[in-house]
Amino acid sequence: MVTSWWHLLLAANAVSASFNSAQPAPQLPLDAPSGIITSHSWDEPIDKDATGNLIFQSLASLMQMMPNAWYPNGHTIVRASIPPGTLLYHGRRDADYPTMDWTSVDPEHSIVFTTGENGTLFTFCTTRKLDLLYFDGCSANHAGGVVDAQDVLIYGEVPHEAEWGGMASEWQRLADMCAWGKQYNIDGFIRMQFDFEIMYCDFSKGLELVSAVKTVRTGGLTLKDPQSHRGIPALLRTNDEKLERRLGSPEWPWIDPAPPPKGWKGSPPKVIAGEVWHAGSWHNAFPGDMRVHVDLSSMITFFDPAFRSLIEPRRSRQREDYRLLNISKKDIAAAQMEVDHVLRRDSGAGSGFDWQSLAQVIQDRFSDRLPYLHYLLRQPITNASEQVADVRQQLIVSLIPYMPRASVGEPA
Repeated sequence: MVTSWWHLLLAANAVSASFNSAQPAPQLPLDAPSGIITSHSWDEPIDKDATGNLIFQSLASLMQMMPNAWYPNGHTIVRASIPPGTLLYHGRRDADYPTMDWTSVDPEHSIVFTTGENGTLFTFCTTRKLDLLYFDGCSANHAGGVVDAQDVLIYGEVPHEAEWGGMASEWQRLADMCAWGKQYNIDGFIRMQFDFEIMYCDFSKGLELVSAVKTVRTGGLTLKDPQSHRGIPALLRTNDEKLERRLGSPEWPWIDPAPPPKGWKGSPPKVIAGEVWHAGSWHNAFPGDMRVHVDLSSMITFFDPAFRSLIEPRRSRQREDYRLLNISKKDIAAAQMEVDHVLRRDSGAGSGFDWQSLAQVIQDRFSDRLPYLHYLLRQPITNASEQVADVRQQLIVSLIPYMPRASVGEPA
């Protein structure tokens, strides 16, 4: 991980500390004496409860499948939008026009749900900017702590004990979230599963129907018994077996392909539901799904050290197991108040900094150098002097942009 090295942690903490600043720091003159530039001592240890690296990683990973699959228990809530002219998709077992329901950004996702004799794939085009709220992590899954942030915001408790299980609880969550979002004129909520989905509150607003196609049956997901499974795990199309084991594998029942329609020539259509993972993989890495624009000036994270009740529980957990289970009533109220403040102000009220690109630049700079340094430090020692020289060279290459000439040779 690029965030595991001392220097990058300091950079991440510096980024996170300045994140909410309304005005950028003044640019130092090029001929300013180097002595006025303050810096941390090189041997200053990182605080054991520091979260700047976690905030940095969350910010740098928004709307990207792979990093959010590695750390499925999302801790970030951020305002987002989709511009006019964007195509969205909705698949269902019948031809009924949707009202409040799910939509996807890729047809390969929605077509999974077009099972049955009357399965229909709807294509919509946005007629205006859609105002959305995005929850990071695998926030559309049904297990573990992936919905903790949603529970804090909507229900004020973690975990929220739903009255029903399976898909019934998801329908209730959709209704509750849309009822809550109405006061802010929110059109829907973005979450991640095996692709990004949108819980859309009213299909009569902001969308224009482009087509409604009765699709050729190719097999797919059946919801005949929604209680028979806990939901759909986020499984990415990846060669990483460790990642697949961590996220689980599909456990829901599948409908086999029906006979091809009259007039069909050639072999019958095969099950293509696996293409949803293929589509999701298009958004694996930076820049992620560019159809969704996140407003980073509105980013709220439960890694903020102001949420003090979450600090101690993190000490005994691995990064991927962090949850909001121990959040206090005081911190719940503070989070809800902060979200309320963000959603009531103008969406463009931030500094204008492109924080995500800045984070990506830092990752690009160190993402290959740090693994190589890790490799050098763990080589069998055959020539210690040569190994030290190689490590020193890599450190110099990485740090020389930050070494003022006048300070060379001074004690750390």
